[in-house]
Amino acid sequence: MSNINIERIQICCSSALEAAEAYSIVFGAMPCWVGNYQVTEPGGVPIEQGKSVWFALSNTTIELFDTSARDSHHGLSSIVIDNGEESRSGSVYSSLSERQTVYVSESGADQHQTSFQSAIDDNNHYRYALINKSTLVASVVTAADSVASIAAVQRQIKGVDHIVLNASNFERVDARFGAKGIGIRLALDQHVATWGGRMLFYRPRGLTLEVIIADSNDDKPKRADKADFFWGIAYSVDNLESVHKRLSELGVALSDVRKGRKPGTQVCTLKSHSIGVPTLLVGPI
Repeated sequence: MSNINIERIQICCSSALEAAEAYSIVFGAMPCWVGNYQVTEPGGVPIEQGKSVWFALSNTTIELFDTSARDSHHGLSSIVIDNGEESRSGSVYSSLSERQTVYVSESGADQHQTSFQSAIDDNNHYRYALINKSTLVASVVTAADSVASIAAVQRQIKGVDHIVLNASNFERVDARFGAKGIGIRLALDQHVATWGGRMLFYRPRGLTLEVIIADSNDDKPKRADKADFFWGIAYSVDNLESVHKRLSELGVALSDVRKGRKPGTQVCTLKSHSIGVPTLLVGPI
């Protein structure tokens, strides 16, 4: 099993605090960290800043953030990968830019993180960042909220089952995430005739990075501004009927529960409270 894990999944939104209100309902939990962040280049030149709100799940953390950066694209925008290595050498780092991020909580406590981030260009408009053994420790809002948050997450949303990356080129994706890149295990590579595309399943520790490469003759709508982009996310739950009932009673719009694509699962689609991120809930039958 790979020792690489996706430490954080980052969702860009117009207001992190407003988005957090919606996600608190979905997760049945308070955020584990609320504060501000600032990203700087080496030498201390600031390039981005804003509010940041974290929700801790069993296998990763969801970070909602807003940003001062121009031309930012709202939605599932980036992932932070802990590659578990001390070394910062090798070809995987040659196309990445070093960045320093300072997180300052509402109490004034600050934390620093060095990351190596991919650039955004015309051919791929998603970001990913590599870190070497994260030193960040999310401070809870209050001790009472911490206990309630952990208990609620365990009862309702277990963690992230998978995230989806829409891509146009296997070689480029594999050079970043696969054996020629940071070394995430490619567990499955298949063409789904009924769907009309190639599906790749990379398995970092704890969840799945699902890559979809549509056939060239596929007539599905394309995003003109993004050849490659993170698209959606699926959360795993123990009892989907119970979660569906709770969320419906709280005013969250959902689809009916239906059979999942993976044998032995059932799913439903979140139609509100996800700030536009395509979101699936997955549970056992």
